[in-house]
Formats: sequence, C-alpha cells, structure tokens
Amino acid sequence: MLELAAEGLIRSAGVSNFKPAHVAALIEATGVAPAVDQIELSPALPRHRGHPQVRPPERQRANLQIFGSSLSDAEMTALAALDLGEDAAVGSDARVEF
Repeated sequence: MLELAAEGLIRSAGVSNFKPAHVAALIEATGVAPAVDQIELSPALPRHRGHPQVRPPERQRANLQIFGSSLSDAEMTALAALDLGEDAAVGSDARVEF
C-alpha cells in the first residue's frame, strides 16, 4: 500500500481493526503511521474505550443535533442493552487476513 501511495495511485494507506500494539508494530516496521484505523462500531459493540472524539456526552448531543433528532433516556437504555461486550467482537489478535 505504501508503494501505491508513493506512486500516486492511492492518496493514503490505512488499516482496519488494529489495536494500539499493532499500529505501533506497523510504524516500527515501515516508519509510516496509517492514515486511519477503521474500526467496527455497532449498538452491539459500542467500543467504550478508544474513541475520545465521541466520548463526551456534549459531543454526542452535538452530533445528534446535526440531524435534528434526539433519543429519549429509554431509547438510550434500550441501545445500551444491545451491548454484547468485547468478547463478542472478532479479535484482531486471533484473526489474520493476509
């Protein structure tokens, strides 16, 4: 991917579902940080850690106001009940796709 970026065939190279240790190993091996680490998010896997950009309640409220919508406390409770926990996620340590 880095060669493709150097050739101008892609704008940037990113990763998917990398843990901090994986990103650190990638940077150590290549000298380049990925442009993005795309991670899976769903009501069933809310990923409470690792997303400071949406963690503060004020920011969550602001994000919802963009669309002119809101969720009641009961709706938020119902969404939280969908959380299956981290054990339900596919572990990037156990799954290799290359």
